[in-house]
Amino acid sequence: MQTFLSMFPVQASTHAAEVDHMTILVHWLMLVLFIGWGFFFLFVLFRFRKGANPRASYTGAHGKFAKSTEVGVAVIEIGLLVFYAGREPGCCRESRGRAVCLERAVPGT
Repeated sequence: MQTFLSMFPVQASTHAAEVDHMTILVHWLMLVLFIGWGFFFLFVLFRFRKGANPRASYTGAHGKFAKSTEVGVAVIEIGLLVFYAGREPGCCRESRGRAVCLERAVPGT
């Protein structure tokens, strides 16, 4: 995926690689969601065509698959936010309970 997204600009800061990696992870998630929604759309087109269902049913869905899928996507997104994006930029390791960070270039200094 990184070679496919090779249009990233030149890395001008110490944490640019982490930002690029986060962008790649989000694109993978979007690809999986796009494929999943595409299959779901085709399934719905086939399942609820007029020939198979001549009369409309207004009771709604009763399955647990849709809710569990929605919860799964939310957990993945929360995981990306909390465990990956929530880190301090440029931190590489912990030492004595404190984050030891690399120096970062700050524009304008």
